[in-house]
Amino acid sequence: MTFSFCHLYTLKIECFLSRHSLASPLYGYCLPYLIVSHYVLHNGMEPNMRIFKNAWFERFARKNRISDKALREVVELADKGLISADLGSGVIKQRLARRGGGKSGGYRTIIFYRVAEKAFFIYAYAKNERENITAIEENAFRKAAHHVLNLTDEQLAQLILQGQFTEVPNE
Repeated sequence: MTFSFCHLYTLKIECFLSRHSLASPLYGYCLPYLIVSHYVLHNGMEPNMRIFKNAWFERFARKNRISDKALREVVELADKGLISADLGSGVIKQRLARRGGGKSGGYRTIIFYRVAEKAFFIYAYAKNERENITAIEENAFRKAAHHVLNLTDEQLAQLILQGQFTEVPNE
């Protein structure tokens, strides 16, 4: 009998659940993540996932020749649970390879992210130019993420018309 990767992943979830009772703290913490991960692995990136760039990031991407395809790949990794750093409150930091280079010496992107729904590329920096963001910046990103991730479709459409955001097209 042959198994696809999805079937093997489902078996892995079932094995996890059989080892941890409902009273286990691991059960409650991991189960939602496992269900979302299984959905993403089974179906690929969520078809309704919308990806945006703010005006600053749009200029940064153009200047550094970062393609929309590369941005989609970064979000696909996040949808699979491969997040470089979860900063909390819907803010993640993802590595992005530099053209002709790897991820380790590439860019770090700050993304406002809601699983299987929306991703907003907000800020980026080259690893060789800056070590990390400050605690003050991190807190500001968390506060902003709360507002941005809760925008209605109408509000988002208005911000797109004003040039504050652009949507990354589906390929």
